[in-house]
Amino acid sequence: FPVTIAEYIYLKNLATEEAMISIYQIDGVIVMKGKQSLHTGIYVGNLARGLYLLEVNKQTYKFRKL
Repeated sequence: FPVTIAEYIYLKNLATEEAMISIYQIDGVIVMKGKQSLHTGIYVGNLARGLYLLEVNKQTYKFRKL
């Protein structure tokens, strides 16, 4: 089941202090990409409601934006 997110995604248990992240709409369109620090949240409050895929260091997670 996808995790439900309202505004921020926080990364935990990373091997490094920074990670390469990408966020895709469920149809594959990329909406965000870049480096992310372990100590700051990823702001997704500006995304439309729906299902998204979050890729962190080549691992993919599904989340639902409220």
